[in-house]
Amino acid sequence: LQLAPLLTAEQQTAYNTAIDAALQRAEANLARLDPRRLKGSQRSNFQRVRSFIQQAQQTRASDLAVAKSLADRADLLAQDLARNFR
Repeated sequence: LQLAPLLTAEQQTAYNTAIDAALQRAEANLARLDPRRLKGSQRSNFQRVRSFIQQAQQTRASDLAVAKSLADRADLLAQDLARNFR
């Protein structure tokens, strides 16, 4: 059992806003891709982004800091995927 840090209401709001924004950006970048045209590492990174998004959503209720970290990872990886997709 891991204890999440205690956050003020303002901190919780800030974390939730940041998580929402990162997840929305990640989803938008994934939506720009055609999974059938992804190759090798692109395909595995696409699945990794999906996994990070799902984990962030599941973890959100118990640990906002971890959820934000996962959402940020999803966002960055999705941005990289979209940027390098041809």
